[in-house]
Amino acid sequence: MPKYQPNLRNATTQFFVAPDGTYTCVLKKPKAFFNSNAGKFDDNGVPKKDNFGIRITPVIESDDEKLNGKALSSHNLWFHTEKTENNNLEFSMCALGFTPRNLDHENTVKNMMDEQGIEFDTETGAVGQFWANFEGKRIKIVVETEMVSQGARKGQPQNRFTKFMPFGD
Repeated sequence: MPKYQPNLRNATTQFFVAPDGTYTCVLKKPKAFFNSNAGKFDDNGVPKKDNFGIRITPVIESDDEKLNGKALSSHNLWFHTEKTENNNLEFSMCALGFTPRNLDHENTVKNMMDEQGIEFDTETGAVGQFWANFEGKRIKIVVETEMVSQGARKGQPQNRFTKFMPFGD
């Protein structure tokens, strides 16, 4: 069996938190996910539901060397609840360069979904062609800092995405 000598000098346990602002980002390859919450409960004792969707990591493009190439926290398109459908459509429109709240653009994007396929497989992480088209696209994201409210990272800073805009805006 071969020997390995890992190098963890460049590793970190710290999460990157970008300063508040508007960033131009390049989207990495979308990947389907499934999180099982079997046997887990919220703070009120209510059983948690499983969740699933598509995870997309935006990477900052900037002249600032400290920010350029830094990955923001992943953006999740949640599909286990209908409550997120509007947000998912808005992000999708912006990722593909279309303006949200423009009915012609919305209809164009919905037609693209029908033609290209919006399926995804949480077992393999594979996504349909519509989602795959996001890879390498540029998008503008407004980022604000907030404190984590629960879990192991409670009280630590994290980024929250407050607005998405097509790259051309």
